[in-house]
Amino acid sequence: MFTMKRRNILLLVVGIGALVMTVCCVLWCCNTRTADSLAELTQQETQRGDFDLSFNYNLGSPSPFTQLLKTDIYDPYTRIPGEAPSGVRIYTRDGELFAEAFPPDQADLPDQLRVVPRVQQDKLIYRRHPDGLRHPLRHIQLIYEFYYKQSSKPVAAIRQMLELDLMMRTVDFIPQGDEEVPPEYAGMTASMYQTPWRGELPAKIDAEPVPASMLRIVYALAAIESREQADTAAGALGTFADQLVHFESYPASPWPGNWGDYATDAREAARLLTPTLVYLQEKECFHSSSLASFINSSAFEIIFGTRFNEDKPAQQGPFPVRRVADDSCSSCSR
Repeated sequence: MFTMKRRNILLLVVGIGALVMTVCCVLWCCNTRTADSLAELTQQETQRGDFDLSFNYNLGSPSPFTQLLKTDIYDPYTRIPGEAPSGVRIYTRDGELFAEAFPPDQADLPDQLRVVPRVQQDKLIYRRHPDGLRHPLRHIQLIYEFYYKQSSKPVAAIRQMLELDLMMRTVDFIPQGDEEVPPEYAGMTASMYQTPWRGELPAKIDAEPVPASMLRIVYALAAIESREQADTAAGALGTFADQLVHFESYPASPWPGNWGDYATDAREAARLLTPTLVYLQEKECFHSSSLASFINSSAFEIIFGTRFNEDKPAQQGPFPVRRVADDSCSSCSR
């Protein structure tokens, strides 16, 4: 009888303990956010080891290439008074990519507004880089839906696209289509916000506008892998380079001194570009006369001090590389 009573008490204690643990777990889970798995990593990405990045995305201060979507009932005079930072974390673990975003403090938002964030992978692409490798690039989308407190559907949304390169451990703000509206936001109007370089992410091109423009040309040329890409890129890069040379500091000075304070940046960009020029030489510019003309252009030589030899027309075979010697100017900035 006594043994039976002790056993019943023991079972009751165990039961109560289990109940307490269950309640504690439920309460803990309700207050802890588990990051969503966005995708499995490629072998290339896994070999680089784990990646972990946390940063604040400020809803009150647009980042580069921010898209705002809004409905007719969204009050255009709704303003976020301060930065309203949202914590974002992107990391890898056990061969998977995870991400999470937290809403800003409600005290940082207008009284009538609440924000619901989410993170998702938009797509995975591959692009050739100056190191000669094709990097897997993940386009990660941050979305912040705005609700009026009495509404069940979002009245507006902020979309921000990031490009994650786990091989280089970089994250960049990237543009998206100005008028592109996802199906779930059909009926909303879209507008884009362009802001200057911010330097808040471990960006692939983390520099001031002039050296950043040089690097954009380097990366764009490295990405070319076909005749079609070569023809398309050549026209856009030619226009871009023609605009860039207007920022040349000392046009009468030999390269790289012509770039003044950016001489070191020009030299580094040229160094990074050299393997791509060899690659394009081997591929004969994919038989694109437009690309060969761009690399032979005066704008290209002003920027990089390097160009293809003009002795042979583009359609007649190899495109030997001719480099302007770095020591051709004893007074150039080093």
